[in-house]
Amino acid sequence: MRHIIFHLTCIASLGFSKVNTCLPSNLISPTTATLMSAGVANEVYVVNSSTSDPHILKIFNRKTIEELERSESLLQLVREAGIRVPESIIPPTEIGSKVISVLSYVNGHHIDDSNLPEAARLMAKLHLVEATEAPLAPLKDYNRLFESCKDWEYCEELKKIFASLDLSYRGSIPRGLIHGDFSYTNLLVDEENNLTLLDFDHLRNDILLTDLARCHLFYGFNQEGRLKEDTVRSFVSAYNDIRPLKASELDVFYTHMKLCLIDVALEMYDHMYVKRDLPIDRVDGNPCNACLTPDLIAKEVLSIKDKTSINLDQETYPIFFFGLSGVGKTTLIHLLDGSSDLFYIPRFTVTREPRDDDDPRYFEYLSVDEFIKRKDQREFFVWMNQQETYYGYRLANLTDPSKYPLMNASAYGIDAVSRLKGIKILIEGDAQQGLELRHNPEVAKTREKVNRIAQERFFNQDSFRGKMDLIYFNQFGSPKESAAKLKRQILEEMDHAN
Repeated sequence: MRHIIFHLTCIASLGFSKVNTCLPSNLISPTTATLMSAGVANEVYVVNSSTSDPHILKIFNRKTIEELERSESLLQLVREAGIRVPESIIPPTEIGSKVISVLSYVNGHHIDDSNLPEAARLMAKLHLVEATEAPLAPLKDYNRLFESCKDWEYCEELKKIFASLDLSYRGSIPRGLIHGDFSYTNLLVDEENNLTLLDFDHLRNDILLTDLARCHLFYGFNQEGRLKEDTVRSFVSAYNDIRPLKASELDVFYTHMKLCLIDVALEMYDHMYVKRDLPIDRVDGNPCNACLTPDLIAKEVLSIKDKTSINLDQETYPIFFFGLSGVGKTTLIHLLDGSSDLFYIPRFTVTREPRDDDDPRYFEYLSVDEFIKRKDQREFFVWMNQQETYYGYRLANLTDPSKYPLMNASAYGIDAVSRLKGIKILIEGDAQQGLELRHNPEVAKTREKVNRIAQERFFNQDSFRGKMDLIYFNQFGSPKESAAKLKRQILEEMDHAN
């Protein structure tokens, strides 16, 4: 050990900047240090000696000894969890003005796309490692970053997207031990397909979703910067085998991905073109990393436009809403749809006449005879008969199997709905106030009144209420706040159901 430190001290005196740097010949063991990669944060060398196996020498340009010692203690937890990582030959040590560490050399080659499922499971295993909680790191000074990058052609577009993100979720989704840079270059696979995880400079307690969202910088986009939804879904599916994601994480998955990519793009542009402390032609060990540029990452952010979801349920998992006409079901459904990547509103097939407040995008009108014919041909996912008015959801209108459909239901359909996997919610509230707020002329009709009296009686029965997963009282004062509160309860119920 003393000889290694002596050799490293000699290397330190050379400035760590030369490739194939040879130590003076009067040393006991001739040693060479070959540069593998260099960046703002560190330089990495392979150190060869005639008397020992190769080692990896890392010289840190920004990290303090205290930060690196903290990372080393977390790395020990990773080892104890059975995750393959390099051994620490020399823990973080100050030599002159530098901090260095020496790790064992690992044989293998960088992973490719065929290894992604196992890489995802490895990430999930890392996320199960228990570590002492630390305060959530504050958001970076994005005002400074946007100001610094103001001359960049993508700056204003990214600034608008950033301003649109609701980041209140950051304090409420799961946190734990994350790697921070889960890229192709930091995973090696050997001849027996064993994966070894490298580079723990960013190992820390943080939002677990950060690893998943940020890794798709490397895996989830094509060369033009377009999102590869199938790759994202398959990676998350493999991750889910080990650590199932919470509904609250699925809800903000793409919001957090946008935040992470904006962060990386701004930081990279700032270092490459403003501070100019990162070479434009970066030294990377893998072309998948070397081709990443601020412009490409900006295009990746811009490509995440359409709402998508990574719901991994193989079956349609609907969320059914019961409640009297006027309690605000439709308003809540539309606010939920607009607030989350998890939900969508399928077209609703009905046999009644169109109403003035119907949105034609969400309704399909059939005659009773046509409805019954299609029902008999098994075209419906679920259907109900409300006093000779038929309605339901046709399979052809369930257009997005990756999301949770938000569906209207009635007391008359409780038996059909109860046979299906999903969440049942009874919305309560001042129905008369709701009808008046929307100026609904239907309230004056005799049939409507009879329907309301029958359903209200049904909704108040203990046998019916006992079949509900949630009973939610809607307040008309602030629809957005009411919808946000309901969404939190739905996400909790989804986690409980899974």
